[in-house]
Amino acid sequence: MLDYVVHHAKILLRPDKYLPELGSVTEGGPAQSPATFVMICPPGYRSSKPNASSTIRLGYCHAFARLGIRYKLTTALELASVLESVPNPFVFLSVYDYEIMDRQTCKNLRNVPHFVWAEASRKSLLSVYAGYGRKPRQVRTVSEYANRRAKESGPGFVWGTCTQRGLEHFSDWHDTGIPLISLPLACDDERYYPEFGSEKFKGCEMAFVGGYWANKAIQFDKYLRPYEKKLTIFGHSPWPYSGYKGLLNEADERVLYMNARLSPAISEPHVGLTGDIVERVFKVAGSGGVAITDVAPKYYYDIFSPDEILIPETLEHYHELVERALTDDAFNAKYRAAGIKAVLERHTYVHRARTVLEKLGLTRFVSAAV
Repeated sequence: MLDYVVHHAKILLRPDKYLPELGSVTEGGPAQSPATFVMICPPGYRSSKPNASSTIRLGYCHAFARLGIRYKLTTALELASVLESVPNPFVFLSVYDYEIMDRQTCKNLRNVPHFVWAEASRKSLLSVYAGYGRKPRQVRTVSEYANRRAKESGPGFVWGTCTQRGLEHFSDWHDTGIPLISLPLACDDERYYPEFGSEKFKGCEMAFVGGYWANKAIQFDKYLRPYEKKLTIFGHSPWPYSGYKGLLNEADERVLYMNARLSPAISEPHVGLTGDIVERVFKVAGSGGVAITDVAPKYYYDIFSPDEILIPETLEHYHELVERALTDDAFNAKYRAAGIKAVLERHTYVHRARTVLEKLGLTRFVSAAV
């Protein structure tokens, strides 16, 4: 309860810092849609900052619009009023949204179809980062009361971005009676696609776009630092790498992935335990680029074959694959073609949106024209 009070106090004292910045476009899709996909944007969300928090959420919004369903962006604090104002709402929530949601809205959700993005148990996450010298206070995990409220709200299902076998680490959701499913991240193919003919970034050997912080640096030092002289890096936070180039225009990200020889798709350290695969691997391949993953083969093999994405078995194997992708033109071209084919066939947000509708029993709302 103390955590709950602290969260609300922070928001009241510094709303400019904690409330999402939704931007000028907060809804889209067919105006006459029979249903509304309501996307909850968390504290810290910035529409102008294309990080995972925004690209994942907008990817789902674009997908539902493609299926003929209108979408609406809002916050946990404004959810109650939105639910009263749109037809047949169904809601995307994260367990973290329950940390700031009021009790009445939580109760109201019992009558509204919704699904909740969960995370591996605190015990599992702390066990991973303890191995890297991280103390519990240095690892962000969801509070117990947020998990409890999420369960009480009666979601149609909860999901993790891991593959099916990674769900064994979601012990907070075992034996609850609430369906727990694997729903990996995907590619927003309205945003990430090949721009054939563009010469920008030609000659770039290796590319990476993303933020730099302590937990990720554990992986970066292992997978990226050996290639510092070959790397071109863009991101909102400064990198202690010589190839850091600052910010990247949103429309240029896909071109960078397409024209770079290789783009490492590095996850946070807990990928090896939970299979929590980042969106980057789907974005790179969907843009026509060549993606190489970190070493967590059993999880990547759940969703890709080794002929579609470069999946190293060991760190030594990773370095071998990097070298071949950089020097062997035929090998490189093979993975470009196979990667984008796999993404378009199985791993776009439209595929994920269809799964959501099926699990919630809402497929009747898909436009007959789709």
